[in-house]
Amino acid sequence: MIDLPTTNIIAMAMPVFIIASPRTGSTALGLHFHKRYPGTKYFGEPDMNGDQLDDFISYAKLSDNYIIKLLGSSMPRYPEWIMNKIHDENSVVITTSRRIVINQIISHYIADTRKTWYYSDHNIDVYNKFKDKPIEIDLKRIDKSIMEIKHDNRIIGNIQPNIRMFYEDFLPELDTLSIKTPYPTNYEELKSVILERYK
Repeated sequence: MIDLPTTNIIAMAMPVFIIASPRTGSTALGLHFHKRYPGTKYFGEPDMNGDQLDDFISYAKLSDNYIIKLLGSSMPRYPEWIMNKIHDENSVVITTSRRIVINQIISHYIADTRKTWYYSDHNIDVYNKFKDKPIEIDLKRIDKSIMEIKHDNRIIGNIQPNIRMFYEDFLPELDTLSIKTPYPTNYEELKSVILERYK
């Protein structure tokens, strides 16, 4: 659950860094905090788009009043002076991960295969496109998802945050339009294959 100490810490300090492993609810968490603190500027993985990264860097040069969500593996894409703020006593660093890694890998594989990483009330047609449909089981893509999740989880595990949050604990509490990824009809078969290949 998102408890009162978390809210108090964020209310007292800026900027806020949400450093995430993939498929851990970090986008929904970032949007939740932005809604709770509407005077802040929110940036969701700006490194994935050159113009958005430039906008973020320009803004960060002038103000610390922002919340940024980024993946642990993308940290090297940011200027050193921004990453140094992670260690600033006035910053808040939150990491997000999952307690059940197999479910994280499954979610990553589904998102990567569908090329759809986020569902909300605003793209319900996309949700319906995948609802009640099977998904292709591709062993090479499964191994890729396993490798990427292991890599990001190692990075997150080495960060010392102010707050360590887990998807399973906070997701039901969020004030957001996010919708959970629709499971494919062959979810259990997919899970069985991933369990067999996960080492």
